[in-house]
Amino acid sequence: MIGKKNSLLVEENNNWNTIRVSDVTVENIVALIKTLKQDLSENFFIAFKSLEKLGKKAQKLLQSEIKRLEKGDWKIKIFKHLIFHSNISDSFHPLISQLYSPDFIQRARAVMIASECSWGSDFFDYILPLLDDPDDSVRWAVLNYLSQKNNNFKKIAFEILKRRYKLEKNKIIKKKIGELTK
Repeated sequence: MIGKKNSLLVEENNNWNTIRVSDVTVENIVALIKTLKQDLSENFFIAFKSLEKLGKKAQKLLQSEIKRLEKGDWKIKIFKHLIFHSNISDSFHPLISQLYSPDFIQRARAVMIASECSWGSDFFDYILPLLDDPDDSVRWAVLNYLSQKNNNFKKIAFEILKRRYKLEKNKIIKKKIGELTK
């Protein structure tokens, strides 16, 4: 589903980002949902944005798929956001859409906005998974967000931070994680 060779993509002024929603099949939606169930990657963010744009066309499949996710899986909130988004013209909160944008700059900026706002803690469950974002700047923004939170938030994030510390290849980010887990 994702890629320049897909027959659903329409070339308009050499813009391969355009797709005819009427041509999207159940199989295409299932493929997007399957991608959304995988680890964070660039394709994950593209699938998120695609499902968000498809709205009601993807709603039933999202609702049936949410039942298959394990209780406590952070992606349940993502699926609920997409289902809720399909019922209204605007997103529940534009920040959620920005947190999962295909553009890493937009994702990092959204995390920074959440860390600067009094209501930013409301998005903790959406931000924490971004510790596994493929982009360093997003992970760095998440660590700065966490460093501004109280100890209750840090306790919740502790195990995830420990796991991320083992995986992290960026030495500066690894050092920041070490500081947060002391």
